[in-house]
Amino acid sequence: HLAPVHRKTNGDARGLVILAYFLYAMLVTWQAVGWDALLFTQVVLYVVAFACAKVVDDAGYKHEPHVSWMPHHQYGTWGLHEDFHILLLAADVVSGVLAGRYHYPKVEMLFER
Repeated sequence: HLAPVHRKTNGDARGLVILAYFLYAMLVTWQAVGWDALLFTQVVLYVVAFACAKVVDDAGYKHEPHVSWMPHHQYGTWGLHEDFHILLLAADVVSGVLAGRYHYPKVEMLFER
């Protein structure tokens, strides 16, 4: 059984680069589509997803915290790491819908030649 090896890395620098890129991407999106409920939803989902990831990263692979007030969490089966993936998927789907609405404001445009 191969377990991930957690080495001390420069996580703070990595986090700052990811944060800077996220802010840049959201600014560009906001400039393209304006203020939209989907944009707000996308930002909230990404922020919550990466907050879950941060908690898991800080705790380490073997010591992921158990969130007792979340009924779907079970030791060794489902935790914040899995929540991160679900939230990230939801944010990416919202991003795709937002992009689709931007490029094809009317559904009929998809079928035009």
